[in-house]
Amino acid sequence: FAFAGGFITRRTGVKRVLIVGFLMQISGFILCGLFPDYLSLLLGKCLIGAGMGLIIVSTNSVAAGSGSQEESGSAFAAISAGTLAGVTAGAGIGSIILSLGSFSVVYYTGAVLLLLAIPLILTGGEYREQPLKKTSEKVGIFRFLSDRRVLSFLLLALLPFLLALSYREYFFPLYAAEMGMSEAMIGRIYLICGLLIIYAGPALTEKLISHLGGKWTVALASLFMCLAPLLFVLSPTIWTAIAGIVLLSLSLSF
Repeated sequence: FAFAGGFITRRTGVKRVLIVGFLMQISGFILCGLFPDYLSLLLGKCLIGAGMGLIIVSTNSVAAGSGSQEESGSAFAAISAGTLAGVTAGAGIGSIILSLGSFSVVYYTGAVLLLLAIPLILTGGEYREQPLKKTSEKVGIFRFLSDRRVLSFLLLALLPFLLALSYREYFFPLYAAEMGMSEAMIGRIYLICGLLIIYAGPALTEKLISHLGGKWTVALASLFMCLAPLLFVLSPTIWTAIAGIVLLSLSLSF
């Protein structure tokens, strides 16, 4: 859906694609809340994922065409920080709501939060991708993906990042619940991690890049992402699991 969303965004503009993406996600959340059987959850999650694909490609299109390289970089950083902070805070708030209610209540809360984005989209500005100049060389998707720098980024930076994010969001709550930790406590830990991302991340990133440069900052983040699950492998306790997700939150933030 992210791939298809790119073509649709060029023809219709960002607003419509964003609205459709959010409506698909809202429908998925409501479906999961109404019918908690396996097939309904699967279909609901598919709708949520499809909507997420449209939203991601739309926001990134705006960031990519936001002006100068500095403005574009700042926009991408803002989107990444907002996404990471939202995922972390959402996991924390969802865990606390679950301790007070049920899974359905969590899904309904998510649908309401997503609904709040619609007025922001309607009141925001429209964006359409500017057509390429005739002198510019168009790069096809296969040529783009076969580029050595792009391929190394996808395999060695983006893929580990997504795996680390999944490790933090899926492994820890399952293991912590198995060890007897309450949903509310799991939520508090995630909220603390969210605060680290929001407040420590930008300042830490700026300092690290000024001292180490971009390449070594990414290398340091990758090292932390390796150490986080390795701590648990060497000593599988709840404390090493907590230390691991805190370490992951710090590394993911920069």
